[in-house]
Amino acid sequence: MLVGKAGVGKSSTGNTLLGKREGGGGTFTASSSLTSVTKRSKSFECTNASTRYKIIDTPGLTNIDGNENEIVNEIALSLQYADPGPHVFIIVAEYGRVTEEDFRVYEKIRDLFGEKFLQKYGILLFTRGDDIKHDLEATLDDEINDEILVVEFKKKIVEESETLPELGKLCELCSNRIFIIDNRSQNRNYEASRFYKALGDWDLGIDYCTDSHNLAIMMAEDRKIRDAKLDADLDKELKKSKQQLEKKTKERGNKKDEELSFADKQHRDKKQAIMNSYEKAIADLKTNHTKEVEKLKHENKKEKQKPVKPSSHVLEKIGIALGISTAIVGSIVGGMAAAPVGAAVSAAAAGFAATEGIAGAAGVVAAGATAASASASSFTLGGWIRDYCNIL
Repeated sequence: MLVGKAGVGKSSTGNTLLGKREGGGGTFTASSSLTSVTKRSKSFECTNASTRYKIIDTPGLTNIDGNENEIVNEIALSLQYADPGPHVFIIVAEYGRVTEEDFRVYEKIRDLFGEKFLQKYGILLFTRGDDIKHDLEATLDDEINDEILVVEFKKKIVEESETLPELGKLCELCSNRIFIIDNRSQNRNYEASRFYKALGDWDLGIDYCTDSHNLAIMMAEDRKIRDAKLDADLDKELKKSKQQLEKKTKERGNKKDEELSFADKQHRDKKQAIMNSYEKAIADLKTNHTKEVEKLKHENKKEKQKPVKPSSHVLEKIGIALGISTAIVGSIVGGMAAAPVGAAVSAAAAGFAATEGIAGAAGVVAAGATAASASASSFTLGGWIRDYCNIL
């Protein structure tokens, strides 16, 4: 899991660890901007030396547009991507621009995973590896290899920790596991292989870290409930599809019998043509039914792979752990129980109806949207409703 403040190169680092360059398929969106480009947690998988890895990119935890509601929801999302727990925390820092804010990233995660999560699972990773190497070679007046690079860079960290104690503290918290990466390298696979080799040297990636609030377990239970509903919906659709097949098959059989009865008075070739037409029609019905069943099962599987919407209890625990004010936590977890509860429920039903194509959805959407918009101006949950109920 890649964590750090905005603009330090988390997404570019993620692409390097995937062995890919920006702009290709299956890559994280990266930019040289100092503001956070990544607004939503994302994950991609890759294989290196026959081992499968999942890379999780997260928004800058210290400044998602100042919206603490989003921070809470994005942490819940990233925890689901990392289920049952992150194997490695990569604290990403940018060479030459380390500040106290980098340390605050650690403090936020510590509140969720406990005091010693970095000691067992953390790596302090510095981007702009090419600049680091250039500066150190200029100081030493000689070319250096990767091993010497890390040794000399650690000496530099010790020196700079005198003016920025948080830098030395981060190194210590990560058990002095420091990695330098060059996201501008022409050979991203080489950089990725260096990193995964380092994981093995550090014996990381074997065990995973569980959050101290059992959030992953709670969300796993939420997922079971969601998946059970999806399976029930699938069974209902499959039963409906089977009934339609049986109905159409019966109707086509009746038509065949009528045609054969009339054809008794005609040539035998006519009866054979009727049978051929019937058999083809039945075969087409079965083929279309099979395709529909496969489509329904594929959609069911696809929906199950999506993160589950975190429950109010999960959001409340994250908010409390991060020290978010009672008012904000209340707006996240208690808002729907406040005055506009009818609007929120109508809006949620409308969003589901519109998505699922339920008959009469247009009327529900209109009513829900009107009620929701009327309350949104005085209700801090408006943004949350917009994101999760898809009505505005």
